[in-house]
Amino acid sequence: MKRVKALIYSALPPPVGGVASIAAMLYQSLSENGKVGFQSPAKKSSGFSAAISRLFINIVRLGWAIVHVKRGGRVLLFAGAGNSFFEKIIWSLLIMISGRTVAMVMVDGNFPIFWDKCSPFWRRISSRIVCHPQFTLGVQSEAWQDYYRRAFPSALIKVVGATAAPEFFSHTPQAGLPSRGMSLLYVGWIIPEKGITDLLDAMVILIKTHPEVRLRLVGPLFGKDEYWNKAVADRGISTQVKFTGPISDRSRLIKEFDNASVFVFPSHFEGFPVALLEAITMGLACVGTTVGGIPDILDHGRAGIVVSPHAPQELANALKSLFDDNELIEKYSKQAAMRARSIYSHSECIESYKRLLGLE
Repeated sequence: MKRVKALIYSALPPPVGGVASIAAMLYQSLSENGKVGFQSPAKKSSGFSAAISRLFINIVRLGWAIVHVKRGGRVLLFAGAGNSFFEKIIWSLLIMISGRTVAMVMVDGNFPIFWDKCSPFWRRISSRIVCHPQFTLGVQSEAWQDYYRRAFPSALIKVVGATAAPEFFSHTPQAGLPSRGMSLLYVGWIIPEKGITDLLDAMVILIKTHPEVRLRLVGPLFGKDEYWNKAVADRGISTQVKFTGPISDRSRLIKEFDNASVFVFPSHFEGFPVALLEAITMGLACVGTTVGGIPDILDHGRAGIVVSPHAPQELANALKSLFDDNELIEKYSKQAAMRARSIYSHSECIESYKRLLGLE
């Protein structure tokens, strides 16, 4: 690796996921300009000894990569909550000791819960590093910026952009809502914390007046297939609900979006969900909860409906309002597509990361 002005230390696909998608986009856009280097950390593995081994391997690997960054250059990291955060804090300390600066983007909607439970000692140590002059904290929305300003009052905090893959912007959705029927789509992890139980309860309410509504849930069930199938059967909605499992092929995923008339995202916690960005990019009318970056994506109700988490009745009412009014669906569809192309475009996202990396 030749000497560069900035380094992105993050996994590239595979695996798949939000961070890997961001890293892949940055790689495609910045790897050929000669100013940015890329290095993937060691893969995660289970077991205490494996975790310790991975920690030392990453320190060595990161140290080797840092040598190829010009003094005063910047290293980009992505951090979640829990061990991910503490790991990145250790890496950040190494980077700053070497005379480089850190840009750490926070991507986990669970961070507030983790931080509230964190001991005063570790909060104090972490805060000293995050608030250091050689450290910049990157966040994915204005709402998250407000939160991290309260958590780290002295930190330098910048908002970075987000975007969907180019295929979602270039795809032309099928014309006309009638051909889609009353089809409802969710994409994401199938776990209670994502509001799946709330969604099933909302379906029970919804089908009393709209028995033709069908819900497709795309995402991993983590071996809980029997649990979720029973949850659907117990509610008497087996014919209206379909679990597809995860879909990694982008063309198949686009088809799922294309066949839906409404996208729903009832999560209890969230960072900045890529699936919701993909939905608005596809011009889908969306319903999401008031957590994390969801209200920012939906422009606080102007590009989609925002409801409270843990509120099946409110969720059902919002879905009813859409299925009862095709003009309302069209309105939110147009607003969503316009917002995706003006705020969450590929170019806007790249430029925000270039600013974070000090490349402008």
